[in-house]
Amino acid sequence: MRKLLILPVVALVLAGCSTFRTTPEYTQAESVPPLTVPEGLNAPDTSQAYQVPPGPRGVLSGEDVRPPRVLASTRASAEGFVSQVLQVHDQPDSVWRRLGFALPRIGVKVLSKDAQKRRYQVAETVRVPIQRGWFSRIFLFWKPKYRDVDAIYLLEVRPQEDISRIFIGLGNAEASEERAKALLKLLKLRLG
Repeated sequence: MRKLLILPVVALVLAGCSTFRTTPEYTQAESVPPLTVPEGLNAPDTSQAYQVPPGPRGVLSGEDVRPPRVLASTRASAEGFVSQVLQVHDQPDSVWRRLGFALPRIGVKVLSKDAQKRRYQVAETVRVPIQRGWFSRIFLFWKPKYRDVDAIYLLEVRPQEDISRIFIGLGNAEASEERAKALLKLLKLRLG
């Protein structure tokens, strides 16, 4: 008997959901005549009403904009930076600004920035294994085996003729050269 009562109730509930759907208001919109301006007054300027700002340099203008490249550099490693550099064909200030947008999107947090030197200090959280002896591994097996630490990197934008170069340096012991190169590759995808 209960099954017979439940079936009509479920059917009514499911049918009732469709009764609340209405057509959107914009489908009933009507065109209105243009604004009539009384004599002695000027019509508002609507020529700039829907103007779209220009995109980044070269996107719609047809300019030859080359994608960023990751280059090996012996000079960078001599100055304390990782031996690879990201080369971007753009003005240094523009690259520094774009870098500020790209860094949070690749999963690093910006610790500090210096606009005059075009430098960022960023941190990336990495998982590091905890070194334990055999006794603690056996008797303290429930304790975490890893800890999260911040690997700090220094990024600097430097001009060179008509291009800009992004150098990356290691800021602490947790930062690794392999991960710094991976960050440059992620930035290459974001800035490209």
